[in-house]
Amino acid sequence: MTEQEVINQMIAEGYLDAAAWDDGSRDDYEEHTHPFDTKLVMVSGEMELSVNGVKRVLRSGDTVEVLRGTPHAAKIDATGCRYIIGERH
Repeated sequence: MTEQEVINQMIAEGYLDAAAWDDGSRDDYEEHTHPFDTKLVMVSGEMELSVNGVKRVLRSGDTVEVLRGTPHAAKIDATGCRYIIGERH
């Protein structure tokens, strides 16, 4: 699928703010929550995602959904990464 096809699919699933996003080398997001559901589809690079304290490495093609109110954190690898992310309110 192209990035635009992924975005279109996410919008059809109710993730109305879906868009491509780039994170730089070694960006970190400390543990936090959102008042909405989030879906992420990795395009390139790697991200270590921790959801409720359980760590998982995401790579190209991986998809993850984080439900509203769920504690999560992320660490980006040395090369950075690109992903499609959307919010469902």
